[in-house]
Amino acid sequence: MTNTSMTADPNLAGPTGAMLLDPAPNTAAAAAKATKRKRPNALEREDGELDDEGRPHEGENQGDAHAANPADSTPPAHQGTQAANHPVNAYQPNNPHAQTTRRGLPPLEPSQSRIAYTKATYPRVVKSLDGLLAEIMEATADAVRANPDKYIALLVYGGGNKVKEENPNLTNDIENFLLGLTIAGNERIRVVDPPKRDTDKRGEFAKPHILLLHHGSPELRAYLLWYQTFAFQIEGRKIAFSALRFDAGVRPWFITDIVGRAVCDDPEAIREGLTTITSALAKDTEFRNHVDACLAKVENPRSIDERVQDTLKSFEMYSMRVTNKEKKETTVWQLFANPIANNGLEFKEWLRIITSRRYIIDEIDEMFIRSKNLKPYDSCAFCKSEIHPEEQCPFPLVADWKGPIPKDVRAERAKAKEEAAIRNGARERGNPRDGRGGSRTTRGISSSNSRARPY
Repeated sequence: MTNTSMTADPNLAGPTGAMLLDPAPNTAAAAAKATKRKRPNALEREDGELDDEGRPHEGENQGDAHAANPADSTPPAHQGTQAANHPVNAYQPNNPHAQTTRRGLPPLEPSQSRIAYTKATYPRVVKSLDGLLAEIMEATADAVRANPDKYIALLVYGGGNKVKEENPNLTNDIENFLLGLTIAGNERIRVVDPPKRDTDKRGEFAKPHILLLHHGSPELRAYLLWYQTFAFQIEGRKIAFSALRFDAGVRPWFITDIVGRAVCDDPEAIREGLTTITSALAKDTEFRNHVDACLAKVENPRSIDERVQDTLKSFEMYSMRVTNKEKKETTVWQLFANPIANNGLEFKEWLRIITSRRYIIDEIDEMFIRSKNLKPYDSCAFCKSEIHPEEQCPFPLVADWKGPIPKDVRAERAKAKEEAAIRNGARERGNPRDGRGGSRTTRGISSSNSRARPY
C-alpha cells in the first residue's frame, strides 16, 4: 500500500522520507513532493480488549494555528508508520500531523517506574481546545478555559462510555501509574473524569474522550507532554492515554477527504489536483476576503494578494489507500493547510468555504469533497484521528505496545494466523520428511522458515 503527498511550498517539509519533485508552473501550487508509505499491517499487532462496534464518526486530528514551529497526530504520512527511536531535536515538518513526539530537549527521567509502560516515539496527537472539551459540562469546561495551565488533558485510547464501563477503575489505574513514575511533587495529583454535558449519550465511543489531570508538578507535566503517549497494564487491564495541553491556539490542518474519478496514487495527478484547488481558491472572492480579514487582525498591513499567496503555500495533498465502509480498498486524497483562523467561528468558515466549492481538473474529471458525514471510511475511534480508519492506527504497531487493540484488528489477525496454519499444513503434507524415501529438506533452508511468523 502506498501514499503520495504534494505541497504547494517547496520549503515545507512533508512526511519523513519524502521525495521532492520539480516545482509546478502554477503560482499557487508552485512545488510538490511525493512520498511512499506503508499501510499499517494489522497482523503485527497484539491482542487487545476493546470492541469497536457501534462507533460514531468522531474525533479530530488537529494542529497549531499560525505556527510553523513544532509544538504538541498524528501525521497523515505517519498514520501508518511504526513508532521508532527518534533523535532528540531532529527536524520536524511544519505540518503538525507529520510531526512526532519527543520534540525539543528531553525532560529529566524518573529514577524508576513501578509500572512498566511502552516507550517509543509516536506520531504527534494534537487536538483543539474545543475538541478536547467537547461534551464536558459547561461549568467544568469554563474552569479549564480560564486556567488551562492548571490541567492536562489525558486523551484515553478508545475513550468513551465503553472503556469506562469495562474498567470502572480507569481513573484510579491512571493515577496509580502516574504516582508510580516517582516524580517529585506529585503527592497531590488527581485524575478526574469530568462531568458530561449530556448524560443521555450512551454510544460506546461517545464524547468526552478525556480525563483531567490536576495538581501535576512542573516536572510531571514536562515528562508527560514530551513523551505524550503511555501504554501499560494493571492486573490484565490494558490502558493507554496521550497527555495534551489545553491550548486555545490549536487548530487542525486537516481540511477534508477527496474522492472522484481523478483520485489516484499518481504523483502527477495529485500535483494537478492540488494545483486545481489552489488556483481556484486564489481567484475565489469569498476565500480571498476571508483570508484578508483574518490576517488583518494579527499582522501588519499588506496586500490581499500577498496574504492569499502566502496562505496557499501551506496547502498539502496526500494520497492514501483505505478500507471503506463497504470493506473495499479505495484511494482518497486528503487536503491539509495551515489555518489562518483566530477563533472557532473563523475556522468553521475557513472549512466551509474550501469544502463547498466544486473542483474540476479538466472538462471530464471532477474531485468530490467528502464532508464528515460522507467520509468513505470510519474515522479511528481509538486514537480519535479524523484522517485514518482504525485498522490503520499507528499506535498498536509500536514495539511492545501494552495498550488496547481494536476488535477488527484482532479478528483480522486471527484469520491470518488460521490461513497461515492451513498453508503450512499443506506444505508439510506435500513434503514428508519422515520415513525412507521421503524428500530431504533443501540444503541451507531451515524447516522453520516455512512456518508462519508468530505475531
